Amino acid sequence: MNDPLDIRFDDGGFRLSQRFRMPVGPNGAQSSQATVSRPRLKVSALILVAFLALLSANATPHSAPTASRAQAVTRQVLTLVNEARAKRRRCGWKRFDAAAPLVLSDVLQQAALAHARDMAERKILSHGGRDGSTPGERATRSGYRWRVVGENIAAGQSAAEQVVAEWLGSPRHCANLMSADYSEMGIAYAVNPQSTLGIYWAQLFAAPRPAP
Repeated sequence: MNDPLDIRFDDGGFRLSQRFRMPVGPNGAQSSQATVSRPRLKVSALILVAFLALLSANATPHSAPTASRAQAVTRQVLTLVNEARAKRRRCGWKRFDAAAPLVLSDVLQQAALAHARDMAERKILSHGGRDGSTPGERATRSGYRWRVVGENIAAGQSAAEQVVAEWLGSPRHCANLMSADYSEMGIAYAVNPQSTLGIYWAQLFAAPRPAP
């Protein structure tokens, strides 16, 4: 799955805090698709058909990392994320200063893995869970008392370097990854050989709520 045609992203990273709740669409991000004119929709539909045809012809889901490599891949993603956070960076129009490194959270890891498996089983890329849950609800359900929470998802990337590079290349995902509001992270992937995309990634960011 090294072909870029085998990569799929949601429209943008999800972010939610206890102070402000962002309206979230079906895919976890605000959408401006309703403003597209009818002729452009026809062109977009033709492009989408061609894209899906190429995707089906070139997909190789079995090149995804195996479950036995999960711990190594987790550490690799954490290293790449913290290397990115160690430098100033521009995510789209917004500039970010270097941020403190993130640490892995076992609780966030469990929540990320559950959502990655859910997406893989349903063969769908979505911030919404099978039961309609949001990233914040899944973190709470796992036992994490959060002050702010965010999520990046992706599908089709066969390696840690590839998925992190793609997130950094997307302004909203990059903003989540670079945000100094977060101090902990969970990262997981799940594989479904019956899916065209093969592998589904979930990256959950959070900062714990101060002790009372």
